[in-house]
Amino acid sequence: MAFKHARIALVTAGLAALLAGCAGTGGSTGPGGYQNRILTSSNGMTLYVSSRDSFRKSNCTDQCEKNWPPYKASPSDYNSGDFTTMKRDDGSLQWTFEGQPLYFFVKDAKPGDRTGHGIQGVWSVLD
Repeated sequence: MAFKHARIALVTAGLAALLAGCAGTGGSTGPGGYQNRILTSSNGMTLYVSSRDSFRKSNCTDQCEKNWPPYKASPSDYNSGDFTTMKRDDGSLQWTFEGQPLYFFVKDAKPGDRTGHGIQGVWSVLD
């Protein structure tokens, strides 16, 4: 029985070391998830998509980008499931969900706000 406990302790220690090593990579596992059935960023802010975009291609630049800030990713972030990154025309990285570029709305003040849904018949939340 002592051998079995020692083996479990060794496996547990190895797993802990592996997880600690992964934690130091600086990446995240994805930008968020669902809150109240709406896709949100990791800080709970509502994420939007535009019908003017195409698969992994943002058409929101200049003034559009000021009102609808892209949900930026860093080079150390890595894809996770339906969350992937894409390169914008300016070279920066942006999160996508199932290939759809993700954005915030500048008038959403706090987590749970959805004030951008339906604007111009172009912007919508993912539910």
